[in-house]
Amino acid sequence: MANGQDLVVANALLKNVYQDNVNEQINNETPALGQIKSSASNITTVGGAGVRFSAHFGRNHGIGARNELELIPEAGQQQYAQGNTGLKSLYGTIQVSGQIMSQAKSDYQSFVNIVDDEVRRIKTDLAKDQNRQVYGDGTGTLATVQTSGTASAAIVFDDVRWVSAGARVDLLQGTTLAAATPTVRNPVANRFLIVLSVNKTTNTVTFDQAVATFTAGDVIVRSGGTVNSWKKEWTGFGAIIKATGAIFGIDPANFPAWAAVEKTGTGTLTELKMNAVVQDIREQGSKPTRILTTPGAYNAYWSALQSMRQYVNKTDLAGGLGDLSFSTPYGNIPIMTDFDCNKGTMWFPNESELQINTNVGWEWIDEQGSMWQKLQRQDGFVAEMRNYSELTTKRRNAHGVLKGITEV
Repeated sequence: MANGQDLVVANALLKNVYQDNVNEQINNETPALGQIKSSASNITTVGGAGVRFSAHFGRNHGIGARNELELIPEAGQQQYAQGNTGLKSLYGTIQVSGQIMSQAKSDYQSFVNIVDDEVRRIKTDLAKDQNRQVYGDGTGTLATVQTSGTASAAIVFDDVRWVSAGARVDLLQGTTLAAATPTVRNPVANRFLIVLSVNKTTNTVTFDQAVATFTAGDVIVRSGGTVNSWKKEWTGFGAIIKATGAIFGIDPANFPAWAAVEKTGTGTLTELKMNAVVQDIREQGSKPTRILTTPGAYNAYWSALQSMRQYVNKTDLAGGLGDLSFSTPYGNIPIMTDFDCNKGTMWFPNESELQINTNVGWEWIDEQGSMWQKLQRQDGFVAEMRNYSELTTKRRNAHGVLKGITEV
């Protein structure tokens, strides 16, 4: 079993070798997340009550034309609404055995190789999960049950792009999702389901346990057994870029200008349908700076172009990559593909109108003097990372989305 000196050595190694690169690694490894973090007007000073902002919705209408000596208009005033955003708590954990920890003194390279693999991969996993959350709606939903059934470990979902083998999840009953704590359908109480395999052709997920009853509309979320991620993730595009529903304390039912541009049932993609989104956003005084979509929807765009012209605008992206851009009367908009993007969807964000609120980046939890904490009654240690942050916007109508695109 490792002793106190082993912990001191291991703690120093991990801090000195890895900590400086955590945020940079995450930035470079994900399309949507990396682009937002590099382009958004991020906020790093966050108070205990979150971030408050004012949204301007109405003009001063104390104006008008008059004849000589007629009463001039009464004074008006600008119209505002107050918004507020908090922070979400995100975590990641790695674990090593006591034997590995004890090698830190005698075999530095062996220790570094093993721990480097764990640290590097947890950073990749955290980045990938945050990239997924960019496209989510804040509920933490990974997939929605498509076909009802009984006594089966194999369940068909609407889309499985966010599900992977080894994932630990809870299956939540769809009819209880409005409750403070939705009903968990897992066969064993306080025990998560483990994904054994994912068939992307049939959208079928096979779990390690058979579920007694599941119904279309049920959802799966990440789970730790006794707790899960339901409604604890970033407020992603699925909630931000939406025409209905209150967000950050402002409801478009009361302030219609707060609504994003949302067009559904697209079907066959055309440039006219894409341009309609851009023009509606432009009417609000903004303009998309990028289009984020799936490879299938990108192919649909390419297919539409082939019948109309021989070549299109090409945009050079960071890192020497080249991609298509969409031509509009207001300038070209780069198109970026992302395998994490929602099926049949094109997002039209204005990245300058997005913010990532955070008071610190990803950091190791080390308030007890070491980032390594011993497991109770086990010869092993864990190191935990945390990040308090939230994806927000102060101008919801600066963004748009096309849904229901027939992918190619």
